[in-house]
Amino acid sequence: MYKSARSSVAGMLALGLLVQPLAHAAPAPRPQVVIAISNSESMDGDLTGAIMVGAGKLPPALQSLDQSSSPVSYTVPNGFVPPLTGAIGQTAPYTVEKDGTLFDNSPSRLNIAKAGIADVLSQYLPTVDFALIDYDAKDTGAYNTWVYQMAPAGGNFTFSKTAPAQGRSVANPCYQYQAATTTAGLRENCASIATGFTGNGATMLNDNPFMQIAASSDDVNINDLLYFRGDIPPVFDNFGTPDPANPYPPNFTLKQYNDNQVGVAYHASNPRGYALKLMPTNAGYIPHAPHAMFVQRGFGYNVAPKPDSGNTVVALTQGDGSAALPAFTAALQPETNDPKDSRTGEIKASAVQSPIGGLMAWARTVLGKANASCPGQYVILVTDGLPTEDLKGKFWPPLGSAAGQGYAVHAGFAGLAGDAGHGIVDETGKGAGQPTGALVVADTNDQALLDTIAKIQDLANAGIKTYVVGLGAGVDASANPAAHAALNAMAIAGMTGHEYPAADAPAFDAAVKEIAAQIPRCMAPPPPPAPLKSVYFPYDRYDILPNYRHNAQVIAAQLHYLQANPDTHVVLQGNCDARGSGEYNLALGQKRAEVVMQDLEKHGIDAARMEAVSFGKEHPRASGNSRDAYAENRRTDFVYPSDTDAATPQGIPLN
Repeated sequence: MYKSARSSVAGMLALGLLVQPLAHAAPAPRPQVVIAISNSESMDGDLTGAIMVGAGKLPPALQSLDQSSSPVSYTVPNGFVPPLTGAIGQTAPYTVEKDGTLFDNSPSRLNIAKAGIADVLSQYLPTVDFALIDYDAKDTGAYNTWVYQMAPAGGNFTFSKTAPAQGRSVANPCYQYQAATTTAGLRENCASIATGFTGNGATMLNDNPFMQIAASSDDVNINDLLYFRGDIPPVFDNFGTPDPANPYPPNFTLKQYNDNQVGVAYHASNPRGYALKLMPTNAGYIPHAPHAMFVQRGFGYNVAPKPDSGNTVVALTQGDGSAALPAFTAALQPETNDPKDSRTGEIKASAVQSPIGGLMAWARTVLGKANASCPGQYVILVTDGLPTEDLKGKFWPPLGSAAGQGYAVHAGFAGLAGDAGHGIVDETGKGAGQPTGALVVADTNDQALLDTIAKIQDLANAGIKTYVVGLGAGVDASANPAAHAALNAMAIAGMTGHEYPAADAPAFDAAVKEIAAQIPRCMAPPPPPAPLKSVYFPYDRYDILPNYRHNAQVIAAQLHYLQANPDTHVVLQGNCDARGSGEYNLALGQKRAEVVMQDLEKHGIDAARMEAVSFGKEHPRASGNSRDAYAENRRTDFVYPSDTDAATPQGIPLN
């Protein structure tokens, strides 16, 4: 009877040797990082503010503007590799044409950011999960762009044969216009502009290569262009007393600015019929000089973003993200003019305003859909300026800018001295209980900044750190201490302490790589210690009893180790006590190994990573025939390649 029963168990075992269905292994925990690009129009500017996208590729009839508003080439700055052609220290074209499409090859902030991000992705995608987001500003096609130059206060432009020792000058767009053979209206435009000067205006415009100005839309504190679709001249002058004289109080209130009801109108132009009413840029600037000359340059984008959300460019990867690299690469290609209106997929500097609060809210949405793992979740914000649109769609002139000062926009930062010239409230000796530099909400009236800090704090409350990289001169501490203080406050709210200022391409690359290196990997735990490496069984049984000799704890520890080490193989060695025949115990040991394997499969461990073998009663851990010795020997052992004391598997393998 006893022997027959044991033979029956052995027969049943033969059926159990069939291959089990495979399950997918649980992915190892990985850091999850959202890279958020604040792709406002100003990101098309170079590090000093000039937006040169499309320069040097105007129609042939306007090529004389290559010497003024639309230069063909630039000297490649240190640390920047142009996306299409050019080398450091040499000249490179601002714009490259391929098959009728124009590609931005300039050292723009956006191109610098794209290159640095691409390097980080290529290095870390195998070990870190990434998503890429930007503003929800749907592409509506390219605009033509015009740079604008502003005359000195109280007068018209003046011209000279050499650059003046005092004041500022730019290349005269009408220089030698009378000799132009193909004009596309350029010769007629300049002739009309010449009528606005006393004396021989035609000779003055034609013969002098330099034009004196007070300010330019290329300046870092303006960082703007005129974006226009339609038929306007390549060169034209708006003049006369602007209406109103300036865009600040008492002519307009901050509430009117919030509601986008601020504008300055010119009522005269040469050529006639092109006087404009101008609205604020995201830097808050509106030209209001006695003369504003507009000169065609290239192309750009102009889209109103959603204020309370963002756009997922590439979804969060899961596991080795190498397969997603082409999607990231496509998004990080240089901006094009999309001549066929095919809505090319690269990230474009297109948002008229900068709703960073909405972008941070979207980062939380992206990470909220993912399961947080032991290395944590992170946001890397790349921005070239401050938030200018709050969550309700209200506009705010950026703190510290001329417009911010004009509308008395201000903020306080715990423990920092005041700077009235940049809207910083004196908080010396104040802000007890707050980190130095944290935003003092009670002394801040910039709702766009308040909303941004609040959304970054929401991320922090969920355990998500936010790193802030400030790109370009507009966020440099010496150029704009208010912007520097605000970005630092954003980083403090994000639990990362300070912003990473990047005034040039090498500084940006270094910043993003330093941040990426700080993000911890999930350190794989060592194999569980010896007391947690065996599952035990009662006499003559092969089912797992969770409460028998800490079996549940053993299974949990081994499962955690195998999930954290997805490339690790384990041998499950089944063992029996000394009672019974060798043949029977060899079969029973195999059953004990298999049942552990099946339990691990149910929890997601791939069967291909496991091997079940039996030692029967030939490998006792405890010697003798005592009750305790028998109990110690009825077990399944977990054996890993790193175990130096493992026995050589023998007996009946699973495969």
